[in-house]
Amino acid sequence: MKLIGALVCALILAVASYFWFSEAPPAINKEVLLFNPPVGDVRYFAVDQTTEIGVSGRGGSVNRMTSVLRSEVLGVEAGMVELQSAALKVVERGRGRTLVDTESGEPQSSGEKLLVDFLRSGVVEQVSVHGVLKESTYQNPDALKSISDRPDSLQTLLLRSLSVFPWYPGQFPNEDLAIGLSWQTENQEWSGGILEGMQFEVTQLDSQTVTLEFGPVGEQDQPADEDATPNSFSATGYLELERAAGWPRQASVQISTEEEHQGVTFQITSRWKVRQSEVDPGPDTDRLLSMAKISMQARPVDTSNTVFNDYFTPPFSPEPVETSLNEIQQTLLWFGTEPVDYRYGRAVGVESKLNSSNLQTATIHPVNSVRLLDADGEPVVENTMPNPDFRVLKPSIGGNAASARMPFLRMGMTDEQLRSIDVIEFDAQVTVPDQEYSVLLDKKDKAIELENAGLKLIIEEWRDEMVRIRVSETGGTPPGARPMLMGYPVDESGEPVAQFGLRMTHSAFESVLGAMKNPPRGAKAMAATLMQGLEAMPPHERNGDFIFEFSRTSAPLPDRFRFNYMSTRTKDMTFIAPAARKNTVGDDVESS
Repeated sequence: MKLIGALVCALILAVASYFWFSEAPPAINKEVLLFNPPVGDVRYFAVDQTTEIGVSGRGGSVNRMTSVLRSEVLGVEAGMVELQSAALKVVERGRGRTLVDTESGEPQSSGEKLLVDFLRSGVVEQVSVHGVLKESTYQNPDALKSISDRPDSLQTLLLRSLSVFPWYPGQFPNEDLAIGLSWQTENQEWSGGILEGMQFEVTQLDSQTVTLEFGPVGEQDQPADEDATPNSFSATGYLELERAAGWPRQASVQISTEEEHQGVTFQITSRWKVRQSEVDPGPDTDRLLSMAKISMQARPVDTSNTVFNDYFTPPFSPEPVETSLNEIQQTLLWFGTEPVDYRYGRAVGVESKLNSSNLQTATIHPVNSVRLLDADGEPVVENTMPNPDFRVLKPSIGGNAASARMPFLRMGMTDEQLRSIDVIEFDAQVTVPDQEYSVLLDKKDKAIELENAGLKLIIEEWRDEMVRIRVSETGGTPPGARPMLMGYPVDESGEPVAQFGLRMTHSAFESVLGAMKNPPRGAKAMAATLMQGLEAMPPHERNGDFIFEFSRTSAPLPDRFRFNYMSTRTKDMTFIAPAARKNTVGDDVESS
């Protein structure tokens, strides 16, 4: 395991050394990216890091760490930025169980307490305005002994959770910033290994952000005298930066290597994701899986079936969205930090009787504020920070740590304070359907704008056997989401044809699914593979077009389609979760 840990450490540190801005000073009148935040500037990051270590030909062990990181600029002087970063929350899972959870209410061993102290104490880094790390000082080095009995690779994962800098690009050129700007980095040696040269390119640029994509330099681009080197590894991914201050907004990178030792080949793959806490985490697992299923093949539609009106006419659901939102409000409960039997599972944190699959026509955005109240309605603590991993409705297929059901971060709260919580209130924006509209799309239209919806229907292909229509939305449609519209072919009198086939998909899904040679069969495996593929895509590629693909059944498709659609509005909602208690009559749980 020490060999494996050394490999992981070399891999991670080598990539970190590449992800920096150039040391060359910027030329006059040229815009270059610099890490130049003001004193007191603070950012919160949600970090997700998964590392798989295996032997060639066999499955590997997987460790996943999720954390919330706070980074603050302590000082700026003589071209140097003093940056303090510390973990507010860390959850580590491996070998099928939770290894570390700073949010857990379970008793901690002395070693676990030391580890939590170390992570929360953090690190102070001296970083040049060009983004080069000059010095790192851990604030509680004595607590490192708390993880000395762990495999080296797991120790490395914990240490790397304290820094946001591995996502900075290497050797940023001193040239005018523009889309299409590209450059290469050379191979770099680190601890006996080689990080392969990378190709960087600016692929998106707006007033607020800069997006870079990077990957290994192709063999055809390498110098002729550059021999292939064993013990080398490569990095592929994207990075979105704040254009003004140089902070990372969100990023994804995959690092791969192989190493042979005593005839055994170890394969290491690390995937890093980071986003600022206010950046929407994207589609939930239920919606992704639901969309993946209907993307795979066309399904027959019988317009004489009563279900047709439920899903093809507003509100595109058997019951109004307000009914579902009311049920969420009525069934939300606060269960504390220890699991309680509830419904068909073990409830912890905040739970509702509804899962995310029960709410398909509305979107509940990330929680933006939380209040913890005692039995007298007084705050238990002030300035509670929302948990960026929390969603109001959990996926029905599960797979998250229990702490993901906590809408707030503990941040030093005592067990007594947790027990005194009588009500949790949290605020979030919710996008719901609004006004109903309808439009006829004719074969000769090519494209039409949809009034008050920010949508455009674009005819991509129209044949007797198949009609393919793209729905372009201002700002793009996130994968897993569906615009509030449905379409169907109509006859000359304007009535729905008796039958037709329909496949609904998304441009990002088409890209990811199209690249799969052997799609996973299991629901969880499919969701995980889709998430991996989607997370590797930069935001401007991931948020693409929704696609309708109609196919003929017994008769050719007609020349007209009707599309019913709804505008949307976003409103502020306050969700209330009272503390739960056991009903004295049976095992049902009700609010206190």
